[in-house]
Amino acid sequence: MLTRLSTKRGMGVRGLVLVPTRELAMQVADVLAPLARATGLDVTLVAGGMPYGPQLRAFERGVDVVVATPAASLTSSTRAPRRSRTSRSQSSTRPTTWPTSASGGRHPHRRRDPADGQRLLFSATLDGAVDNLVKRYMHDPVHHEVDSDQASISTMRHEFWLVAPHHKNDMSNRVASRGGRTLVFARTQQGAERIAERFRESGVLAGALHGGLTQGARARVLAAFKDGRLPVLVATDVAARGIHVDDVTLVLQIDPPANGKDYLHRSGRTARAGEDGVVVSLLLRHQRRQVAMLASRRV
Repeated sequence: MLTRLSTKRGMGVRGLVLVPTRELAMQVADVLAPLARATGLDVTLVAGGMPYGPQLRAFERGVDVVVATPAASLTSSTRAPRRSRTSRSQSSTRPTTWPTSASGGRHPHRRRDPADGQRLLFSATLDGAVDNLVKRYMHDPVHHEVDSDQASISTMRHEFWLVAPHHKNDMSNRVASRGGRTLVFARTQQGAERIAERFRESGVLAGALHGGLTQGARARVLAAFKDGRLPVLVATDVAARGIHVDDVTLVLQIDPPANGKDYLHRSGRTARAGEDGVVVSLLLRHQRRQVAMLASRRV
């Protein structure tokens, strides 16, 4: 996208990258920013929980690429100066990238895309919902695959531990206290906070990441997990979806995932770029069959 935009200058926002969560938006913007500077382009991050002032000033100065969460980008378009909104609607060279998880089967930004704009969709899963998006919004699409579906099997090990209810807390404490970087998944925001507090009480440095935190708190917790100050992160599916952190050697599922896609996204936080990783699921007796079915659909 940056290469294409750098070869043909224009006015207003010409590149829009939609991602499902604030954390992923921040990661994408951090990667794009130095590359954009090298090509003379401006990148602006638009995400919920951030003050509108700097965003509006960026639009006033002129922005080439916006990285945003869907709801935040819709809001910013209504608050942006009129000249910025006009230049966006008149732009005809803007590539748009958007993952399926950002839209849940609907794409509210489609009406802003010029007819001859380029659209790129990146997804870790190619299921029926993604196929519907492709058929509806993309013209004569070309499919590119970075890794095969089986690429991570040789470096990722899946383990399912059947535990009694009264042993589950002690077992998860013991796993979290191991060496290495561990990402723990909980079903709810309250559960994530409760588990992280329990880990801390047992002597394990742990933090919680979920949508109920302020953006500043979420950024601080994720930064501490990335740089190793916080070896254990307890997260909900929404908060952790798509984030990339190096050297996560174990994913612990204290609460089972809701579906096969969530299992795939959770397990994909480890064994990245050919590294080894383990996915451990703590299961109560009545959860065995459900999780076994989800795991069988993970590839």
